[in-house]
Amino acid sequence: MKTATWRYWRRILAGNAIASLAVVFAFSDASMSTPPRDLLRAFSIAFLFASCISPLIGFSMPRFGPWAWRRFAFPLD
Repeated sequence: MKTATWRYWRRILAGNAIASLAVVFAFSDASMSTPPRDLLRAFSIAFLFASCISPLIGFSMPRFGPWAWRRFAFPLD
């Protein structure tokens, strides 16, 4: 694979990890006093869901995004 492609998918993976952490702390009862095992379990579940969704989004948005941008007017234009 090209270097740019590897960088793109590494950014997707990093975004998954950040989004998973945000989901764990925002939408579950997790806090810094939660046992690490529970945090790891919640993070793993959130990361699994993010990893299932993001390849579809990462593959389709570069192709669909420009088409949608041309097709639909931006609300503030």
